[in-house]
Amino acid sequence: MPPKATSGTRKRERVTATDTDDTKVEEPTAVAVISGWGCTSHEAEPPRPLSFSVTCTPGGPFQIGTATASPDRAAARALIDCVRQGKADDIASLGATCDTEGRQAALEFALLHGFGSIKGAAQKKLGACVRALLALPTPLYAHRNGTAPLMLNFNCPEAVTALVESGADPLRNAIPNDSGNAEDPPDENMSHPLYYYAMFDYHQNAEALLASGRVKPDHVVPPYTQTALMRAARCGSPKMVKVLIQHGANVSAVNEDRNSVLHIAASSPIGSADVKKEILDALIAAGANRTVRNGEGKRPVDVLPKKYAPALASLLA
Repeated sequence: MPPKATSGTRKRERVTATDTDDTKVEEPTAVAVISGWGCTSHEAEPPRPLSFSVTCTPGGPFQIGTATASPDRAAARALIDCVRQGKADDIASLGATCDTEGRQAALEFALLHGFGSIKGAAQKKLGACVRALLALPTPLYAHRNGTAPLMLNFNCPEAVTALVESGADPLRNAIPNDSGNAEDPPDENMSHPLYYYAMFDYHQNAEALLASGRVKPDHVVPPYTQTALMRAARCGSPKMVKVLIQHGANVSAVNEDRNSVLHIAASSPIGSADVKKEILDALIAAGANRTVRNGEGKRPVDVLPKKYAPALASLLA
């Protein structure tokens, strides 16, 4: 799972860019660097090595921050600076001078750059940069740990739309599982983009993905049976719940334990009573059955935590 963004105002720092000959050059940068999962704040942190080098295998994963330098390292650096500054109009000309590895590094930086609280104009600029990079073209390889491009994007619906239009798979993630066996299914929380967005309440990304028509709101990756609506209800995300309902999510769906969406929403300990009420109201208004029983013979009201009972028990009765 990606790291949480560091709170506080991000500021400019100076980091070093290391070549294969170990020569260090002071390189000004802003906001973030590429490291592991990607963008990490330099707030109150010392400078750290930054490399724009990439190992890229056609049709396979790529790696950032390796010891192998890209032949067009300066061009890759300039392309990433365009993304950082939101200069989508300059990407086409700069991209023509940059190799595939550099373009891929810039695309990953753009997707991970959406991690955080960017809004409005910043989202649109970032989305425009992603679209410009994809038009070069830039291949949609998976991240070095197997994560699919749609799973790298956290907070930019415009980028989601551009990725889907360029052929990104919205139905499954390629991230490895804990077993290390490629034939085993991925971890449930990372099984496909919509479920992932539901888990973190990226409702704008979910809206863009569902609007594409490329994924159904109740899509699951076997052997899992929990839908994105169930996940959103569990995580206390009323905006996500409403987005999924608006796109036709099944409020009567049940999981392997015969728990309905309403059971899951009622039993969750997450959120205030007001947040839970907003979720329950939305589900009930959409037709969720308050009397349905789960595999243990319990109704949604029977699994409501005691702390919510005074305010919400009557709603489920």
